[in-house]
Amino acid sequence: MPRALRLVLALALLLPFSGALRAQADDPAPEDPKRKTYEGKVKDARKKAASKHSDLGEWLYGKKLYAESIPEYERALSYDADHSKARERMGFVKKEGGGWNADPKKAPKRKSECPEEKKYAYLDEFANKVKKEGHELAEVFWSLGDWCKKNGFAAEAEDACRMCIDHERDHAKAREALGFKKDSGGAWVGASDRAEKDAMGKKAASASEGRPIQKATADDKAIGATLTKRESAHFFFQTSSPDKLLAECVRLAETTREEFYTQFEIPADRVLVEGLVWGILLTKQAEYHAWIDQMVDGSQGNRDQLKRTGGHLKHEPPQYIGYHDDENSTKDFVVHYTIHVLHHYYMNPAAGAMQPWLYEGTGHYFSHRLLRTGLTNCFTQATGDTSKKGVPRDSDWWKQFIREAVVGGRDPEMRILMTAGINQLDGEMLVKAWSVIEWLMGTKRSEMLAFHEALKSTDGKAESQESALKAAFGAGYIELDQAWREYVRKSY
Repeated sequence: MPRALRLVLALALLLPFSGALRAQADDPAPEDPKRKTYEGKVKDARKKAASKHSDLGEWLYGKKLYAESIPEYERALSYDADHSKARERMGFVKKEGGGWNADPKKAPKRKSECPEEKKYAYLDEFANKVKKEGHELAEVFWSLGDWCKKNGFAAEAEDACRMCIDHERDHAKAREALGFKKDSGGAWVGASDRAEKDAMGKKAASASEGRPIQKATADDKAIGATLTKRESAHFFFQTSSPDKLLAECVRLAETTREEFYTQFEIPADRVLVEGLVWGILLTKQAEYHAWIDQMVDGSQGNRDQLKRTGGHLKHEPPQYIGYHDDENSTKDFVVHYTIHVLHHYYMNPAAGAMQPWLYEGTGHYFSHRLLRTGLTNCFTQATGDTSKKGVPRDSDWWKQFIREAVVGGRDPEMRILMTAGINQLDGEMLVKAWSVIEWLMGTKRSEMLAFHEALKSTDGKAESQESALKAAFGAGYIELDQAWREYVRKSY
């Protein structure tokens, strides 16, 4: 057979197959039945969440707690953007053909009208409702996450578990599925936080624990007992705790100092504090009260105020004292107050220009960086809860706390935060300060150091501080607030 004819026949035989191949390639891929099942399950779960959050909003709305209802409607819409009741309460009207338009004539009520004498009883009742509904929704999302894991949808399982702990922060199975483990104090710590905590722990383990000191001090006399003492190159600590904990606290203080020098790019041979920083770490309230009565000058009213705070700091000479009945809180106190001392001397002689948001936020930044316990001395002071019963028990709780405030429009304006006095810093102000410092130190550290330098030449008043912000960041209060809120929405 001629070669040309053989080639024609071969091509003719291939043509039906090539057509079949083309037809097969043009056909859509068969639908994955598991994916279809997942889409149905997640849609149902999200609709349940939207319905429950809208119902919670309606309960608050019915009590004329309009401002408090807004976050619930917003959460409802985050789960189901087409939820009609939540859309209506947020001032939207349905468009013909679908979708929603904001109606200026139906703007949501943002000012509560509930009588003050009834408000807190209603909010207590609401907290119980949230706990009950939150548990039910947590189980819905945990069931979804468990199904996803068993059926090979790893990313979807993680999303479901995060929605689970958004509704029940202490849901053990979801926490463990996300890689959280409890630390020695019972706080949930995520994998990345554990890695950083371990790295800081190794650094602290190699720091100096000082040497035991046997000498009487006025502090012994003030509390009527002999305190255990240790001295290192930069610290002199006394405690009514065991010496083992005291040695650990000295190492932690030295590590905190080293980390402060690193983050603020301070030459190692520069001396910020002349002499030793004294720390007195007590375990009993009675010891602390006795010390305040004996060692603090001034009015009885001033001493009573210090007793309520549970901690006292002075700079000339540098000394801090506090009482805590557990190791984690003691360690947090050591880091937080060591930073207060170092930060003050870093800014000298212009420390008076440093507003409370800056030194409280910086104190927490280092506490979180070194310890990752989810505790902080100053949060319990601001909320009036020094029992620690009200402190959330995971290391990143504050990020969720401030994100919800941003979404709900409840976070304080940057100008108000940055000009507030220490006694004006409530829980939301403090947590916003922590977040702002975490943002600036983590993403704009060079500008943050320039801000400190610019602040040293001001009096710390609102206009002067804003001038320092503009010099360092090229942004004033309003622009900085907008950028920070965008960071929170993307990162938390």
